[in-house]
Amino acid sequence: MTSAALRVFPAPAERQVALCALPSFGQVTTFLKLARQSLGGELTAFEVMWNAYYRLTVERVKGVAGPLPTHHPFCILLEASGGDPERIHADLEKLLDTAMGDNLILDATISTSHASAAAIWRIRDSSIELRRTFPHTARVGFDVSLAVDRMEEYVDTIGARIRAIDPQAFAIVFGHAGDGNLHVNCITSTRQTSTMNSRSSSTTSPANSAARSRPNTASAS
Repeated sequence: MTSAALRVFPAPAERQVALCALPSFGQVTTFLKLARQSLGGELTAFEVMWNAYYRLTVERVKGVAGPLPTHHPFCILLEASGGDPERIHADLEKLLDTAMGDNLILDATISTSHASAAAIWRIRDSSIELRRTFPHTARVGFDVSLAVDRMEEYVDTIGARIRAIDPQAFAIVFGHAGDGNLHVNCITSTRQTSTMNSRSSSTTSPANSAARSRPNTASAS
């Protein structure tokens, strides 16, 4: 035996996940800034869910449990990652304490295990299952990339347009607030299926104009 080599691999990153309830989109943008300042490179996800997405996912998708009440206007899934689990947990707790003291968040829960972290992510990742719970409706879905400070106005515009087609229509919205990307699904009543499908390009046109106004973004598809 002439030589030996020892390969050292970095420890896998520890993940801590929190689910937070917020009263308005203004608080969402402020909370995002605070999270970036407080966590820096530890912040690995900042996912926003409008009320309809969180509420309907918890109510309609089998196997999904909501750790927070479903009446809050917005929910944020926040993930922090790093090599030191105790530090990650402490930094996340400090962030949430500060946000609560500043009235940015109304309620919050932190994962206590890999299973509870996965359960929180399950809510965010159930969009396909949620859409399948509306089998007899018109469903127009698309993604849009735009600045976080334009998201609320954009979603309100989409909601107004689809309600002009069908007063019972609504939008299910969630996405990566930290990356400026939203997933939008428009749901209408059964009697408006053909109308929505034929007018889908008109409904989603704000996505195209919003994307054109911001460089390096993808339009609706």
